[in-house]
Order: sequence, then structure tokens, then C-alpha cells
Amino acid sequence: MKDVIVRYVENDEELHQANSLMARSREESHADVSDWLNSFGAGYPGYRPEHTRVALFGTQVVAALRLTTDTIRIGEARLKMGGLGWVATDGAWGRRGIVSRLVTDTLRYMREHRYHVSMLFGVSELYRRWGFAATIFQHTTIVDLAERDLSPPDRPFKMRAAKPGDIQAIQKMHGLNDTETSCSLIRSQAHMANKWKHWDSVRVLTDGRGKLSAYFRGAPADFDYAIDEVGVADGDACAALLHAAAGLAGEAGARRLTIAAPPNHPLIRHLCPCHPCQERNTPGKTCGMMAFANLGEALESMIPEWENRLVNSTLTGCHAEATLIVGRTAWRVRAHHSAVDVTPGTGPNKLVLSPQELIQLTTGCLALEECLAAKRRMLNTGGLALLQAIFPRRMPYVWVLDRF
Repeated sequence: MKDVIVRYVENDEELHQANSLMARSREESHADVSDWLNSFGAGYPGYRPEHTRVALFGTQVVAALRLTTDTIRIGEARLKMGGLGWVATDGAWGRRGIVSRLVTDTLRYMREHRYHVSMLFGVSELYRRWGFAATIFQHTTIVDLAERDLSPPDRPFKMRAAKPGDIQAIQKMHGLNDTETSCSLIRSQAHMANKWKHWDSVRVLTDGRGKLSAYFRGAPADFDYAIDEVGVADGDACAALLHAAAGLAGEAGARRLTIAAPPNHPLIRHLCPCHPCQERNTPGKTCGMMAFANLGEALESMIPEWENRLVNSTLTGCHAEATLIVGRTAWRVRAHHSAVDVTPGTGPNKLVLSPQELIQLTTGCLALEECLAAKRRMLNTGGLALLQAIFPRRMPYVWVLDRF
């Protein structure tokens, strides 16, 4: 519609309208969401006024979204991520292509400001037109308390409510636990301080010296005790956390613990070999999507991780290359003595990929073998080995507290 203008908010009235529209679109309490957008949202690290994008008909905001800026990890790589969140349309303006224009304009902004990737939650096939693909899976591990043997650990631990003074220790523990988790957000102390009101139900465990050894956020949910945030220092801390959570579950009349965490998390690794549990992970069921915002910049940013993987591969000291053809653009990936460079252009070992396939290979949610099985390709031994090294299977996950 020609009368609708798409841009960022330019004054307080437009921002107020946008925040009110976005708050009304959420299932949570309107007052709580509005408070976050107007107070904490404005102080979120990296936020700028132009990150609230709107569609205007005259002076009326008829659609809005908020761009969240974060850094995500994929192995040794650190990518600038733009989150598309709070997408909302005034009811009378639905189904007119306005949200499409709003998303297109926001992705243009990301490209111009050198974002590497974009992420969103609430999977919808409508976003595939912009190259988005399902990448972020929901993992839940279930422990039946009737079959449990969650004995207390050998050394004593005390449980208490988390305090702002715990932020640094929690942040450090989270970073260590999340090292192997693809696409997880890098949390700074500023991020945690900004969202501290969401941590009011977090409990921490301290050892005999008062050192913080574990933390978790949990609450009763029907007949379960649901945990969606957790961190541990070691095996004894795992045992202490499970024992404490089981106690809280028993007090609430819950029959099971449900732990939302990636399978490679230290607590889940400790839990599953030792106790009866099951994973509730539906392969096709994802909670988030990703797309490249600027493909060239993103591939450049993956080089530290790719070089790190090549050091431990069969290609150490060798030369290999492959050409990734995505849409109308070809990218030549060359490895020589474990040093990698990525340049536009065509070379040997061509592999044609859709934008969706490449983002899934890069984040690790799609196995290279599965991708290659459905394609005609021209790969020699070196080219195949290079692709196997840089596109391993990974475990993409974003914690509930980090979703937008």
C-alpha cells in the first residue's frame, strides 16, 4: 500500500504506539510486556531507537517489530545476530502485506549495519521467502520421580535465592557450560542485569565455603516441576541440584522433573547415564528459525571456527577447496595448511545449496551426509573432507531466558 510508510520510530509518540501494539500482541500480561518494552527494553545492551521498526499510515502505527542485537557462538566463531521479535499488526490492517514490507526493511537495515545472521522464534513457513530455516530445537529431558534415586551429594550444599551479586559467577558458569552449544547467546553482565526481574525465581547452591556451585530456575507446571535455566560447576553440583529440585518438586506435588536444556549440557550428560530419564525431542519440531543477514560477512566470521576444526582434521598441512553456490552467488572456500580464506568466485568442488540449507549446515542442525544424499555434486576427496570438517553436526539451542 503506497500510503503506508515503513521506517524506524522518530519520536516518543510513535515509540509509545509501537510498544503498545507489540504488548497487545503477546500472550503474557499486557502490563508486564509493556513495562519491559518501555523500561528494560530501552536499556537492553546494544539497543538503539532505530531498532524499533514501524509501518505508519499517516500518524498511526499499524505494524511494528523490535530488532534485538546479540552475539551468538558457533564453536570459536562469534556472529552478530539480529533478532526479529514482537512482530505485531493492528487487526484492521492484517493480510495486506504490511508485515512483509516491515521484515524486508529490517533485513535491509541488518545488511547495511553488518549483522551476520538473523533469528526469530515462533516458527512460520512465511519466513522462508527471506531465507529463514528451522534451526533452533527444543530439547526437554524428563525424569520420573517415582523411579528416581536422586541421593544427596557427598559434600554439603546450601540453597538460597539468587542475588544480583551472583551475576558474575552465574555468567561465568553459563559460558563454560555452553561452550559446545551452537547458536547460544553470549551473555554479558549487562544482559543479565537488564533481565534480572526474570531471575527472581532462580535458586543457587553454594558449597561449604560459600562458593556458588550451581543455579536453576524452576516452577510447578501441572504434574511436573519444569526447569528452563540451569548451570553447574561439577559432578557433585549436578547431584546437589537434582536433589534440591526433586525436593521442591515433591513439595509442589509434582511427579516429574522436566529440564529444558541441550543434550550436551553437563547436567544432562550427568543425568542420563545415571538415572531413568527420557528425552522429549521431536526431530521436526523447532522453536526458532535463522537466516543469513549478510552471507559474505557471515562466512568471513566463521573462519576462526573452521580453522580450529581443520587443525584436528585429516587436512592438516594439506590444500583443499570447495565452491558453495547459493542462489546466484558462488563462494570459494580454500584451506591451505589449516588457514582458510573465503572469496566470491567459482572454483572446483561445486555444491549448490539453498540459503536455507546453508544456514542449517553452518549452525549444524543439518547433517552434511543428509544434504549431499539428495544432490548431484562434483566433489573430489579433498573437497569432501573440507566440507566434512567445516560442517559438523552440532546442537543448536537458545535458552528460554534468551528468547525474544
